[in-house]
Amino acid sequence: MKMFVCDLDGTLLNTAHETDEKILRCLRQVHRKGCFFAAATGRNINGIRRNKGLWEAPVYLIVMNGACILDVQRNVIFRQSIRPDFVKELLLKFPEYHFEFITEDRTYVRIPRSEYIQDFQQRSIWRNTWVRKTPEEFEEYLSQYVSGADVPEICDREILKINCLGLAPERYRRLEDHIRQNSDKVVNASFEPKVFELTDREVDKGKTVERLMRIVGAEREEVAVFGDGDNDISMLKRFPHSYAMENAMPKAKAAASEVIGHYRDYAALTQIERLLSDR
Repeated sequence: MKMFVCDLDGTLLNTAHETDEKILRCLRQVHRKGCFFAAATGRNINGIRRNKGLWEAPVYLIVMNGACILDVQRNVIFRQSIRPDFVKELLLKFPEYHFEFITEDRTYVRIPRSEYIQDFQQRSIWRNTWVRKTPEEFEEYLSQYVSGADVPEICDREILKINCLGLAPERYRRLEDHIRQNSDKVVNASFEPKVFELTDREVDKGKTVERLMRIVGAEREEVAVFGDGDNDISMLKRFPHSYAMENAMPKAKAAASEVIGHYRDYAALTQIERLLSDR
């Protein structure tokens, strides 16, 4: 193997959704062996920056489901935004929906700050994680958000990813129909059902891993990929050495060449070390 690519939550990170010394030691081992490592995640750049260990590690970062790649010096080497006409149409057609419009360094929401906090506490998939954080840490998290943004302000930005979750069934179906009608512009590659994570149609983890593969000079057979969610399916299908976690979604398991152990047992690290020992 020449390059290892891991999803983060539910795959590489521990049960607290963080790196620890065991994980960082494995990343250093990959680097010492002369191999490349990339984290491939739906998180945005700020979501990685808060994880100091991973941010400072000598690894590539594939963020926002492949919409952006950062090299080991944290320079952006690839970026693909969503078409502005789609962003504007979404804003005008669904004004009551709580979308998150994500750029390289900010997340824009239309609702006021107080309403966003209430919405986060009720709906966010990360709310249980943030219960363990200090008020100062949560305030730092909120600092990346621009609340009360209007249509011109959002349309003037280069939007890389759009999130929407916690929709009632009827609203979900309306948005799902709209995405289906615009399948030539965007794709929904969410980590689990009932969540929208929209990127440009030409973006997914698999395609972006392949872009990085060419940049580092690897062949498809020299790449090992690991994942657990539906947004990992594109890369699990694309590479012959693909590993789904025991805790993975059924479709992700079906897409992988092999199902390994549970993420809480560091199964991805065990498999990486096994492959490194074959070099």
